[in-house]
Amino acid sequence: MKKVFILLFTLLLSANLFAGERKICHGAGYFFTDRCCIVTENDVNVRSGPGTNYSKLYKVNAGDYVHVLDECEEEMFADGAYAHWYKINFEGQEGYMCGRWLSALYGQYPERAEGEEYIVYEYIYSRPEPYNPDWDWENIEILSDRVMHIKDRKITYLDKISFLPNKGDLFVPPEIEIVENSGLPGKKAVVIFNQYVKYGAGWFRKFEIYTLGKNSLSYLLNENSSWEGEYKYIKVVFPDITYDARMDEWIERESPYDSDIIIEKTTGNSYTDKEEVTKIFRPGQDPDEL
Repeated sequence: MKKVFILLFTLLLSANLFAGERKICHGAGYFFTDRCCIVTENDVNVRSGPGTNYSKLYKVNAGDYVHVLDECEEEMFADGAYAHWYKINFEGQEGYMCGRWLSALYGQYPERAEGEEYIVYEYIYSRPEPYNPDWDWENIEILSDRVMHIKDRKITYLDKISFLPNKGDLFVPPEIEIVENSGLPGKKAVVIFNQYVKYGAGWFRKFEIYTLGKNSLSYLLNENSSWEGEYKYIKVVFPDITYDARMDEWIERESPYDSDIIIEKTTGNSYTDKEEVTKIFRPGQDPDEL
């Protein structure tokens, strides 16, 4: 899978650079001072400066937790895309590494130590060259994306999960959260991918929820919540906890029940005070069978 991923974007890069119009880049959230990021590959060299001509200081591996101290002007082409070099701190050691193997879009298993188990997201995009982020952002094209499960330095690519936008739609990289205490059968943790857009006075939130198994994710449900005068608010009620999509928060239930899932949908109009509440009841069972 990795070789195919690299080959595809190398071919796309060659075609676009030959045309002299676009540049293929790596995306994985915003990196800024003291941003915590996850390393997404093993045996990555950390160097004394922003380039491969600088001496090697040490290596970092998949699942290592680093702090970004600064972004460098220098870029590097690696694994089919360009990425900036960053000054980082890893366990008290400073150095420079290419951001091609970093991601700020990740969820961490809450009951495990740092560096053990993560769900991580990254994407590849093309942009005009030269590029001005103030007005060229509408001309960015998302070419591919992938979700990774990283545990104990082992990387598993979850190829069936993708958040590529439809043509003409705005791309919003998902925020990721892993929640352990849902109360579902088998005590499985749930993983939520959350895409939020605010525009003018309105907002829109789309989310997908999966259960976390051994090196895999199993699809559970997807919904959206929005407000723009008319509104739709969604709550997903698990046995032990409720996700409120309007507030983007998890709330522990005072009275846990057996093993059912309830999707509570509230629709209405802020100007007419009309409101309707619908509850969709899903009998409890193993999430893998839903």
